[in-house]
Amino acid sequence: MLLRLTPFFIGFYIGYLSLKKEKIKFTDVLLLIISLAFIKLANNPNHIIERYSKFFGITSLIILAVTLISKFDKNKIVQFIKKIVEFFGKYSLEIYLIHVSARKILNTYQLYTYQIQYYLFYVGVAIIFAPLINKLAKLIEDKISMIGKKGIVSEN
Repeated sequence: MLLRLTPFFIGFYIGYLSLKKEKIKFTDVLLLIISLAFIKLANNPNHIIERYSKFFGITSLIILAVTLISKFDKNKIVQFIKKIVEFFGKYSLEIYLIHVSARKILNTYQLYTYQIQYYLFYVGVAIIFAPLINKLAKLIEDKISMIGKKGIVSEN
């Protein structure tokens, strides 16, 4: 759980800073660069050290990439990359939930996601259906909210 939940919250925090137009401090970047040293531990025979070192290394690279992209946001290529990152940020929860569900279904039928064709399929499904699931969730939320408001109004 920590390996999946932690990057979600780090992305949430970076998204918050981006939305508020706050700068990522030099000390934050420095800590991320230092954590890149964890990549060196990725081949450690200890399974826990291997997993967490991969996590810290990949997370560090992603945050460094986002930080660099934010520095060069006038470039058209960077603007395109920002739109992609924003899409994944906007629908991150939906993509994650669809991704996990599709992976479970594929694994049930022994279509393992370490094979590239199945991996691309379930990632594609997650990306395509994320906006639809988001809209459906908002529709359900609005209906529940309306029901709640009607219940409160009729009680008074």
